[in-house]
Amino acid sequence: MHKDSFPTAAALVDSCTFMDDFEAGADDSNGVITIYYQLTALLRQISLPMGKWASTSEPLRNIWRVGGLGNKSTTQVLEVSWNTVRDTIFADHRDVTDKAQRGGGTKRQLHQATSRFYDP
Repeated sequence: MHKDSFPTAAALVDSCTFMDDFEAGADDSNGVITIYYQLTALLRQISLPMGKWASTSEPLRNIWRVGGLGNKSTTQVLEVSWNTVRDTIFADHRDVTDKAQRGGGTKRQLHQATSRFYDP
């Protein structure tokens, strides 16, 4: 419905929204800033505010600072922890090893436990 007004954001909302998370990127800071402005305008128009923002783009984080928005240094995307300062994702191995130890020792239980590294 809004592809003509917000071509970049409309396409991304359609392809980059997963349950209640939206995750997208661009090749450079100008692309990220374009996504941000188009996305906020589109979401404002359809009355769907974004709950949290995070980015590794320093120019975008500066825009947020000036506007009074914060940038979380760590957050979660699709239940995977993400450090936005170092741009790294990480998983707590204790969740997996605890589940594996409680499992009883079958191959199926070991597979269930270790698959959490790939599908949290």
